[in-house]
Amino acid sequence: MRLLIFSKCVRPKAVRLETEAADEAIRAVALRNVDQSIAVIAFNDSEQARDIAIELPGREQLKLHMAAKSAVTVHLL
Repeated sequence: MRLLIFSKCVRPKAVRLETEAADEAIRAVALRNVDQSIAVIAFNDSEQARDIAIELPGREQLKLHMAAKSAVTVHLL
């Protein structure tokens, strides 16, 4: 299932971007595709729900609520 999450938004030759997570229960990766779109995939490994914020230079902050043990994919065009 996790591979499917990547393949829908991350295209061949995508470049990984630097990511940081303030909460150790959240793991995230961001990639820039050759069409300049950005895919952000985050996993909440916690037994509890978490609120996260995705911040990219030049873009408005995106706030999301993640259920416990969940994954979210954001594709920014």
